[in-house]
Parts: sequence; structure tokens; C-alpha cells
Amino acid sequence: LGIQADSVEVTDSGVVGTFSSRDASIPNEDANPCFARL
Repeated sequence: LGIQADSVEVTDSGVVGTFSSRDASIPNEDANPCFARL
């Protein structure tokens, strides 16, 4: 998918990440449940 991490921050309550990609094909949730509800 060509996803890259733009920033990653560790906080007291967890991790906050910002990611980006260009011209990516997002799979259907039937093919990959990780992308459900996008």
C-alpha cells in the first residue's frame, strides 16, 4: 500500500501515529478485515 509513518508519539496513555499514502488501493473489508470501516 505504500503507507509511511509521518509521525509517531509515545504518550502516557499509549501511542499516537499519523500515516499517509498516495494513490493506494484500499482492499475491501471482505478481503482484509484490517481495512473495515475506512
